[in-house]
Amino acid sequence: MYTLAKLCGIGALLLVICANAANTAFDSYYGFYYEESKAELVAANPAASLAASVAQAKPVQLFCGYTGFGTGYGFFAPNVASDFITLYEVKDECGETLRQTNLPPFHHKESVIRYLSATGMFLDKITKDSVELGLQKEFLEVVQRQLADYVRRRDPAAASVTLDLYLYDYVTLAAAPEAELYEDLFYVDSQTSTRP
Repeated sequence: MYTLAKLCGIGALLLVICANAANTAFDSYYGFYYEESKAELVAANPAASLAASVAQAKPVQLFCGYTGFGTGYGFFAPNVASDFITLYEVKDECGETLRQTNLPPFHHKESVIRYLSATGMFLDKITKDSVELGLQKEFLEVVQRQLADYVRRRDPAAASVTLDLYLYDYVTLAAAPEAELYEDLFYVDSQTSTRP
């Protein structure tokens, strides 16, 4: 009898974990690709409907809220690195700024996600010194210049494009009570691509 109760408890826990993970996966997928018709697509998919009904039940929400299972993968990996902020400054032949943008001109949403993931390689620029980086330092500079070059080639009026890399400089816990709105950027590096 005691073993049966344990097995039922473990089964219920696994059901909650799997339903919550499936609900998050369906919600993210439909929300990303089919933002306008997400509710209809979830209702039409029996697996998504079942996962949503289990995950959104009040006892399950209460359990996930108190145990941390409702936070998704953040429960297992809370210290994920922040994304780099890229700033492209497009200038004409006279040196006047035509525009500034944070992303290259991509055609698909997947490109933005891959781009933001790829900028993580620049973390080595601030975590390692020049001697430790060695040849990788030149590689990172070439990648940065090529990104600037990609933006420059997409704009016929652009004579040069400068790519500046930043990270968010968050307020410390000691300064947090006095800080009203603190959002500053930590400068990492800059590369420029000019028209040949």
